[in-house]
Amino acid sequence: MDIQTVIVLIILAAAIVFVGTMLLRKTRAFSLKGDCTSDCGCNTKAKKLNS
Repeated sequence: MDIQTVIVLIILAAAIVFVGTMLLRKTRAFSLKGDCTSDCGCNTKAKKLNS
């Protein structure tokens, strides 16, 4: 293996780890949360829809 191939493999591995981390964060954001936090919005009154 020459140095160019090693550099390309390192860049590809870093990109795969980055995309995997982003997907993991996105899936965790959509999972159900066990308890309320201050920014969940459950303690505010629901807005009435005008129809």
